[in-house]
Formats: sequence, structure tokens, C-alpha cells
Amino acid sequence: MELENLYEQLNILATDDFEQIEPTFFLKLHSIPDEIKPQSVVVFWNISTWQGTSVQSGVWTFYVTLQYLVQTGQTELADVFSRGIHDYQNPNMP
Repeated sequence: MELENLYEQLNILATDDFEQIEPTFFLKLHSIPDEIKPQSVVVFWNISTWQGTSVQSGVWTFYVTLQYLVQTGQTELADVFSRGIHDYQNPNMP
């Protein structure tokens, strides 16, 4: 979907329904090269990220995600995820 079409959707979507196109919006905005990325895109990302982390804390997000991974049978990913980020930069980590 083109960026122009996403903007047109904003005119017809209820504010509470923005989540329906937000991931597509993020991907499209991310594809804009940094050297021509408007400051408004950066501000949008910052506000969206801030809002998301204000609604749900990191600890809560961690346990909800871990529970989901276990419940859906993604045990290998759940195991790696449960170790936390302290070893993500370790080249010996699976």
C-alpha cells in the first residue's frame, strides 16, 4: 500500500482504529532513506513508541510475550527470550 493511500485511510478510520494500519504505516515510513526522512516521521515514531511503552511496562510485556511463546509451542524462541537481553551480543549465544 502506498503512503498516499495510508494517509487517505486516516480520513476514514476512527481514531481508535488506527492500530489497523499502524504496522503498515511504520514499515512504509521506515523505508524512507534516513537522509530524506522528514523530522515528522521521527517524531511520529517517538510518540508512538512512548505511548506504547506508557500503556504496558517492559516487565509486563516480557511476561505476556513469554507466555504467548510457550502457549503457541515456540519453545526454542521462548527459551532464548527468557534469558533476557544481557547475552544478545554474545556470539556464542544460540
